[in-house]
Amino acid sequence: MKRILLIIGIVSLGLSLVSCTKKTITTTEIETTTRKTTLENGNYVTDGFEYRPLNGNIAAIHSYKGTESNIIIPDKLDEFTVEYIDDLAFTNLSFVTSITLPKGLLEIGHNSFSYNENLTAINIPDDCSLNLIGANSFRNNPKLTSFTITSKVEIIRDRVFYGSGITSFEVKNNSRFSFINDLLIAWHRQDYGDAIFASPIKEDFVCPTNVKQLGNALFENNKVIKSINLNDVEFIGYDCFVNSSLETITGGDKLYGIGGEILDNTPWLLSKKDEDFVFLSTVLIRVNCNNKETIIIPDEITEISPNLLNSNTVKTIVLPETIEDINSEAFEKCPNLETIIIKATVALFYSGSTLSSKVKIYVPYTSLNTYKNNIFYTDVKNQIYPKEITVTFNDIDNNKVGEAKTYYYYYVGENYVEPAKIDGKTFKYYVDQNGNQIDKFTLIDSYEDIILTPVYE
Repeated sequence: MKRILLIIGIVSLGLSLVSCTKKTITTTEIETTTRKTTLENGNYVTDGFEYRPLNGNIAAIHSYKGTESNIIIPDKLDEFTVEYIDDLAFTNLSFVTSITLPKGLLEIGHNSFSYNENLTAINIPDDCSLNLIGANSFRNNPKLTSFTITSKVEIIRDRVFYGSGITSFEVKNNSRFSFINDLLIAWHRQDYGDAIFASPIKEDFVCPTNVKQLGNALFENNKVIKSINLNDVEFIGYDCFVNSSLETITGGDKLYGIGGEILDNTPWLLSKKDEDFVFLSTVLIRVNCNNKETIIIPDEITEISPNLLNSNTVKTIVLPETIEDINSEAFEKCPNLETIIIKATVALFYSGSTLSSKVKIYVPYTSLNTYKNNIFYTDVKNQIYPKEITVTFNDIDNNKVGEAKTYYYYYVGENYVEPAKIDGKTFKYYVDQNGNQIDKFTLIDSYEDIILTPVYE
């Protein structure tokens, strides 16, 4: 009996040892093969890279928690292929000097590599799958002096290289981008390019043929630029030259639009301080005649800039028929503004509203409903009115014989006063004080009262 119990005890001990040995080996294998830590937010950390697992064994790097100065982002983290880099993933890493991207990377998020004061190199494999570079992703890296755009890049968002020290781009087998005249150009089509970055050490720029747009903040805070020839440029993005050292602008005859303030705090604008109206092509940049109660914007102007004028005096602003676009901030520095008269018969683009509720907007009578029902005027629809005018009828000796009420861009109609008959003369037409011929159904193209005098033959 004792022998049987001894044998059973030995066998049980052996089984226990085997069981313990098997458990230890399994734990060691897990630690060796995964090397990852799970965070409270559900992300993983491997070799200093915090990442988010996505569908299909894909990873998005969320942040870097390591200490390497020369970061090499691996093609895979554990079983996940690195295809995305999240917003802000590698920002404000003062110890980093170079970063190598994985070849399977598809997209870089906003501000992903921004504000790295000692970053000098971004290494991108020639066969990298990178397709999209998010806004501000390489912003404010002053020691980064060159960059490679690989063949599969299709989209470079706004201000990607803003504040960087880049002076050269290598574009590899990619017709969507080119670096010409120290400007990085994104080509939307062969004859339509958008300048999205400018060398920070260049003084004089000439926009290449078929560059139609200058990107947002392209030269903002650039204290080196002196001149630019706009050539074919049609549109300038917001803040393009703000706080820069720009002195001279040539070309630009094709310019028709701007994204907002583009030339504030520049020597160029300061040099125009004695001009009543400052404009580029048909875009009105600034009004300096601030001591008048009524400002009549010149004909041919199609667009007006924000912060157009700064005046406590102006009460009335008249916009021409050619106007197409009003920036909502154009008149916000006119606290005593009472009236805006719009002569355009087509409801022009109006980007929002910062107008006081006391401001009345007068539009052509025939366009009243067009303006009121336009989505851009939703906030001010109750401030829109037709402009009533008085028509005075005189005789040939300029004595008043009658009066009628009508509206700007409407006709007199049944209120028309027939002229007196004069023996031996035939009535031809009435003329107003500006020499315009007016009859019963002529649209009155005047926002002011008019006086009509008969003409006989």
